[in-house]
Amino acid sequence: MVQYQGEEPLGYLQWCLGEIFRERLLLTLSYVLGFHIIQVISGCDLREDNVIQGFYQDSYDGRDFLTLDKETMTWVAADIGAEITKRRWDAEVLDNQQWKQYLEEKCIPWLRSALEYGKETLRRKVRPTARVSDRSSHDGLTTLSCKVSGFYPRDITVTWLKNGESRQQETYSEGILPGGDGTYQTWVTMEIDPKIKAHYSCHVEHESLVEPLSVSWELNNNLFPVLAGVITAVFLIGVIIGVVVWKKKCPAPRTLSPLLSARGLCWARGPVSKVRTQIRVGSCLGSCIH
Repeated sequence: MVQYQGEEPLGYLQWCLGEIFRERLLLTLSYVLGFHIIQVISGCDLREDNVIQGFYQDSYDGRDFLTLDKETMTWVAADIGAEITKRRWDAEVLDNQQWKQYLEEKCIPWLRSALEYGKETLRRKVRPTARVSDRSSHDGLTTLSCKVSGFYPRDITVTWLKNGESRQQETYSEGILPGGDGTYQTWVTMEIDPKIKAHYSCHVEHESLVEPLSVSWELNNNLFPVLAGVITAVFLIGVIIGVVVWKKKCPAPRTLSPLLSARGLCWARGPVSKVRTQIRVGSCLGSCIH
């Protein structure tokens, strides 16, 4: 490999990728022509106890290829196809020392700079919100679900409690996923027997919370939307039946004549002279004249 002389992180990584591509290209041409995919993951971790961890790993056509062992400064081949490159890179001692220096020395200052530039975003704390729900499951059981969303940073602990006791072994987590707005979200579920009376709550621990967040699940609370829907449906059916009955009692007149009243224009069956005694001025609207 040719040494990189610059100090910019992006330039250094581009140089590394170029060298990796050159090595893989030679390997590829020695086997078969065509399109191939090279993937590289390289970086460093700075833990809270100031322990530095550097890592480098690449893959070829979707399969693990080589991994750097910083302690021995040698390369670990994932399969027999990587042995050719491993032997060549193991022999380049100076280059391996430069990789180790990059991962343990250059990478950390660049990481600190990135953290400083983005500290307002990376170090912010956003409180989570939690919502519980339920659905019918097999064999008469009920699945409780707790969705926790809108939190940052990513680390969070969510579990179901039964009568105040953690049911971690019975809780299934969907994993922590990005929320699409720079925050994260997660779901945890648990199956219960609704016939057994107990108090269930979703327990959330996050560094943005002064105290853990607890959201209780109550069976009665979940019946309200159902009851509201039933009442609305009964009311609408009653209105429809009333309209039908009213139309049957008051059939449409064959001949209509206008009568002027204090409230507007009334229509009555037959000539005006025959029905005028049956209508009171100002009260004909809304009445049925036979």
